[in-house]
Amino acid sequence: MAHDQLSQKEICMTWVLACATIFGYGATISDTCVTFRDGRRFEMLQKLYPVGPSMIAGFAGSVHIGFSMLADMTEFLRSEGAGHTQPGTVAQTWRRRGRRLFARSDAAERNLSCSIVVVGATRVSADDLSQSHCIRMNAPQFEPEDSAVGRWTSIGNGAVHEYARHLAEDADSQQNVHAGMELGGEGGAAFSTAATVAMALQRSPHAGVGEAIQVGLATVDNCRFHDMSAELQQLDGTTKKIVCDVARSWPAYRERCRQRGYASSQAVAQRLPRRAI
Repeated sequence: MAHDQLSQKEICMTWVLACATIFGYGATISDTCVTFRDGRRFEMLQKLYPVGPSMIAGFAGSVHIGFSMLADMTEFLRSEGAGHTQPGTVAQTWRRRGRRLFARSDAAERNLSCSIVVVGATRVSADDLSQSHCIRMNAPQFEPEDSAVGRWTSIGNGAVHEYARHLAEDADSQQNVHAGMELGGEGGAAFSTAATVAMALQRSPHAGVGEAIQVGLATVDNCRFHDMSAELQQLDGTTKKIVCDVARSWPAYRERCRQRGYASSQAVAQRLPRRAI
């Protein structure tokens, strides 16, 4: 796909949190913020997408490569990988495609790298019991890295590196608190974690991290997405409404950049080191 060139002032910084929950579903949390080198920030990019009936993926690194990777994984699961339901199996069979796609990408885009996280759920018994999964992959080899059940991990770096690490560690330290919210319905623990993230951002706003928080749940029945910050509860008790016109494809993202006076290629949603947080 041809895409416009860009000066070095443009960059997209992001983070994605992900977890194979102990409740049998995969959970992801992300903001929608894009930050450019001149300091301007926009809530304009969705970073979480369904790639299969019970799988959600998020990307970091080159936005152009990230969209291409998720589109290819989705097509793979529709065709030759249609029988695969476990993210680990998908990652093992798809990673060669990912390597080839990355190797064929523009050198400037490859320099921005690419990381992918995939969560999912599989049915393990006739009693509707399910098992969750969380896999990370990093360019250029895209070797699958299995994350422990119940532990939050993340992708992202640059200005958001340490903050993403802090958010994931904080989520791990409050598992008992968040787990109690599951009594209110499936996804309660993930929503509680996302609410904690949103409150943390209010207390300590961080450059490159937006206020609009999205949650994705991958269950054995479907993939669901929720905007946790459409009406964000403020520390003073008031409610702040956040309206986000987010891009959900590369052409849409490119158009939103153009509308704001930026080129769109070589934008990067940056990644964490390969070890789990």
